[in-house]
Amino acid sequence: MPTIAGSTRAALDRRSLEESADVHQRIGDLEAILGLPLRATDLDQRLTETQLAPAKPNPQDPRAVRALEMAQEGWTLRDSSRTERLIFTQ
Repeated sequence: MPTIAGSTRAALDRRSLEESADVHQRIGDLEAILGLPLRATDLDQRLTETQLAPAKPNPQDPRAVRALEMAQEGWTLRDSSRTERLIFTQ
């Protein structure tokens, strides 16, 4: 179900309250998408340039390039894993 809010942050915060997805599943999905080893402790932290250096977006996953871009922009893993379900209002 999409989340409707006035801003990215508001939508992410609202989604956080509604979210009940398994954290380990999210991490596993992002590991496959980004080609990086990730831990549960990484979920709310921005990845460093050193961590992102070996990233290789999965060519078979259409979300991979955007997920890597978002990680490079400083999005946390938790935030980037939620964005495909967000709708923003103006």
